[in-house]
Amino acid sequence: MDKVYTGYNQVVVETNYDDWKSLHQHANKHVIEVKDYPRRIQSTIDPKCFKVMETWVKDKMIEHSIPVKNVTVDESWLHNYKPHEYQSVHNHTGKPNLISLVMYAQDLELDLPNDNSGSLYTIIVERDLTLSINEVVPTPGKTVLMTGNVNHGTYPYHKTRSALVINFVTEWLEPEEEIK
Repeated sequence: MDKVYTGYNQVVVETNYDDWKSLHQHANKHVIEVKDYPRRIQSTIDPKCFKVMETWVKDKMIEHSIPVKNVTVDESWLHNYKPHEYQSVHNHTGKPNLISLVMYAQDLELDLPNDNSGSLYTIIVERDLTLSINEVVPTPGKTVLMTGNVNHGTYPYHKTRSALVINFVTEWLEPEEEIK
């Protein structure tokens, strides 16, 4: 069952993508550049190979009454985090009107119940201007869709882990338009 978090012009949908294994394999066949950073190895993936995901993302957002008119894949990459590393808090507002997809492909070996190691966290501004922090524990196929203005990051994890990221340029419905 999906979880939806909303705030002041921000949306996060926590869901699952059943064919995650094929999608990750497909991504690895379309790598166009690899860069080694201090915390991760980042593989840039040809975004055209994710054209098939446009309909899925649009349908998933509409399923939750998010007023999306159209989504177009824009850029994509695979983060392979090094042991004990993390992603500091950031957002994807370098381009306006983005929906970002983050998808995981492995279970983490957590040592304690309620351990948030390696989890993605999102920070949403509520309508009363308080902050809401939500954590998503990575499992195979776990997928997060979020508007580009959602601040997010990942907690450190003691082993390697990977996350597929795909950004979609989004056209939003005007207030007078209906979701179809």
